[in-house]
Amino acid sequence: MIDDQQMVKLFARFQSIRRQTAPGLNSRVLRPNYELPSRVRAFRTMEFIEMATNYTPQLLEATNRFLIDVHHAESWFKVAQELDGDDRVSLVWEFAEPHLELAVGRPYSLKNFFVFVTVHLLHQSNVLKTPNWKDDLPRDEDINYKLLEKRGVGWHTFSDFMEKIKQLNDEDFKKTTGNFRHSSQHRYKLQFDRGLTPIVERKPTEKGISYGFGYILPLDVEKLVPQLYAQHQRAVDVFMAYWQLVNELCAAWDSKYAES
Repeated sequence: MIDDQQMVKLFARFQSIRRQTAPGLNSRVLRPNYELPSRVRAFRTMEFIEMATNYTPQLLEATNRFLIDVHHAESWFKVAQELDGDDRVSLVWEFAEPHLELAVGRPYSLKNFFVFVTVHLLHQSNVLKTPNWKDDLPRDEDINYKLLEKRGVGWHTFSDFMEKIKQLNDEDFKKTTGNFRHSSQHRYKLQFDRGLTPIVERKPTEKGISYGFGYILPLDVEKLVPQLYAQHQRAVDVFMAYWQLVNELCAAWDSKYAES
């Protein structure tokens, strides 16, 4: 068991590793420099402006939080690797795992957040291009990826945004992580670094019901961390493509309402 004195040393070690590795991540941090053009202020644009103004900083913050979770998980795991046996398991479980769980699920949640925001902004802006436009967007809980594909038709920067967002939480990432987010929220929780996940699978067959018994190996954290950093970079790429799209939408609103 790790005593208080040793725990203080481990916290100091975590802080040392975190500070040593932080400079290499500075270029990945999104700075709060993304403000809408001041010209777009006509009354008709109120809904668009409120959504873009409020949601863009939230997208930026969530993307940065993704990086922080990965970095903290990596730093704590490096500390844990310096320990043996139960102490290593305990430190991973208490300090690295909470960040890992959040980070592995972040590509999914970020992707859906980008979809939600972008659908709303496109829907509001389509009034500029669509004769007899109607405010017929489904309820927020029914907004999805397929709807995004439909609402973005006709905007020049939309194709680049779609190309970027396809790469976030892609099939390869879900496969290599055992589809962790879905499994942990709907079936069973996979382990990190150490420990097996026992499973009992029920499968209907032509002759009746078959039961299978087995286990799933833990996720290899040393392999997982680089994958998470790669997913974070893709999230940054999505944000930059999103911002280009927002600027195109703002320019369209400007063109119609700036002088009114």
